[in-house]
Amino acid sequence: MHRKSVGHGTRYSLLLLLLLLAAIPAQAGRFELTPFVGTRVGGDFDDIETPLISEVEIDDGSSFGVVFDVSFGESWQLEILASSQPTELMAEGTISGQVDIDVNHFHVGGAYQFRDSLDSVRPFVAASLGSTQFDPDGALDSESKFSLSLGGGVKYHFNDRLGVRVQGRFTTTEINDDDEVYCDPFVCYVVEDSNFLNQTEFSAGLIVRFGG
Repeated sequence: MHRKSVGHGTRYSLLLLLLLLAAIPAQAGRFELTPFVGTRVGGDFDDIETPLISEVEIDDGSSFGVVFDVSFGESWQLEILASSQPTELMAEGTISGQVDIDVNHFHVGGAYQFRDSLDSVRPFVAASLGSTQFDPDGALDSESKFSLSLGGGVKYHFNDRLGVRVQGRFTTTEINDDDEVYCDPFVCYVVEDSNFLNQTEFSAGLIVRFGG
């Protein structure tokens, strides 16, 4: 981590978000805004660059955020997601300790809804990509990394304007992508040594629908 600022991954995600919003045609269908609360099962990664720390783990904790959906046709939606998890980052090894940290997701993707648009209950699947921002308290620096997610759930609509959304979402974040060189008696070759943080989030939110 190098500086206390929004990283390149977040900047690119916000730029992509602005471009997508500008590209939404006037004839786009219904819009949905869904603030939600949930819980995330934390993750750990043990391929650390310093020998003094053997493992870093993010504690499980509550999360909150918002999803903005734009409907195109009967089933497809453009989906924009922002969520945050205030939690703790714990390090173990020769040097151990913990620090408060916010793990923020900024994603853009799509969702596919099953059944007819007039049905009250509509299962859905979703996929998105963007960045995960690690924002620790104190003097430590924030950093953003590329991430993607897969999820699914059910929407239940009380009426034409209000409903609830219950979903599960799996997010994987690439922490590092360094390459390492290995040699056997005959040849040397490069092996990609990637390290990923995997988290699962379960959430529920209130759907507010507007538009045509």
